[in-house]
Amino acid sequence: SLVNNTVLHTGNIITAYGKPNSNFVFTNNLVPNNEYGVIGDGSQTGMVTIANYLPESVFKKNVIVGGPSALYPKKNFFPRSFEEVGFIDLAEGNYRLAATSAYKNAGVKGKDVGADLDAIEAARNGAPADR
Repeated sequence: SLVNNTVLHTGNIITAYGKPNSNFVFTNNLVPNNEYGVIGDGSQTGMVTIANYLPESVFKKNVIVGGPSALYPKKNFFPRSFEEVGFIDLAEGNYRLAATSAYKNAGVKGKDVGADLDAIEAARNGAPADR
């Protein structure tokens, strides 16, 4: 399972090969699509790879920046740029969602899409988990 991550990477979201992985969960993540997005060996971007390599998966409530919505399962979000996501301060590296972001409370069970940076900071500072 990959749930509630914010990743600013330069490669693929997922590169799949080998035996299929059943019951994979990919929800509430905020990632750039980049060139190929979710791609499998000898496959096509998006739903074709998901069907071939991640059968019976849950793939929803993700923000796939710059991704082609027609190639991915419904119930995901596709802003054209990181500027459209609505971070508190993209230029300064504050990747928390602003109160006005369309992805605030838009994830599974009303959670924010992306990482819970406040919880991560609290854990790094030794605070007990309360979630």
